Amino acid sequence: MTNYRMTLAGISADFRTEILGILVIISALAVPAVQIYMYLRSGDWQSWSVITPLSWAGLGWAVNPQSWYGLHQVLDWVHVSFGIIAVSPLLFYLSQLYYEVDVAIENAADEAKAEESRNS
Repeated sequence: MTNYRMTLAGISADFRTEILGILVIISALAVPAVQIYMYLRSGDWQSWSVITPLSWAGLGWAVNPQSWYGLHQVLDWVHVSFGIIAVSPLLFYLSQLYYEVDVAIENAADEAKAEESRNS
């Protein structure tokens, strides 16, 4: 069995993690860039908090919270770029967890095939 392994999506885990990191950095930098562009074009600064993309996604709690008012207020204070950066460790963890589960499934399948060939 080789060390180089492709995932189901055809991308190695290291490459997938690198792409995820690059996307996080680009997203975190793109938000203020778009805000600056919009300000220079219209003269009106659009402040985007973590709540902003949640409301764009149609999450009712983000638009009109019925509970967890303090959390809503904190998320409304935090700029979306910091929110992206804060969530990135969770994304990296989930990416690594997916890889480990994928490897475990593949190893179990390889062991089952090996056992089947020994019994034949």
